[in-house]
Amino acid sequence: MAAELGHVPSQSEVFLRTHTRKKDRGKFVDARSEKQIEHHKAEIKRLEDERAARIATGEPAGPPIDEDEVWDSIAGGRKRGPVYEKGKVPKRPAPRLVDPEDASTCSGPDAREHITLLDREIQQ
Repeated sequence: MAAELGHVPSQSEVFLRTHTRKKDRGKFVDARSEKQIEHHKAEIKRLEDERAARIATGEPAGPPIDEDEVWDSIAGGRKRGPVYEKGKVPKRPAPRLVDPEDASTCSGPDAREHITLLDREIQQ
C-alpha cells in the first residue's frame, strides 16, 4: 500500500482500504465503517478550522494536526496491534539534554551548572 500511495499510509487510509469492497472501491462493507470515516473527516475539518481561526487572530497555530492521533481518539476502544507496512515510527527523537561524553564528567553541582549553560544557549 505504501508503494501505491508514495508514502506511509495513515491509519484512516488503511481503514478505508480494508473496509471498502474490492470490486466497488467506493462502497463500504457496512454503515458503521462509513460512519467511522465520516466522523474522522469531520473531526479533522473541525481541527483545521480551529487552527485557521487561531492563525487569523494572530495566535500561534500550534503543532500540525496529526491524523493518526485524531484517528486514535475517534476509534478508541481496544487497541488492535501494529498496522502492517506502517510500523512504529517515533514522532521525533527524544531530546538530548547532555552530550553523552560530558555526562560521565558531570555530576551533582557540575551537571546543574552545565544544564544552566545549555538553557542559556537555547534562550539566545
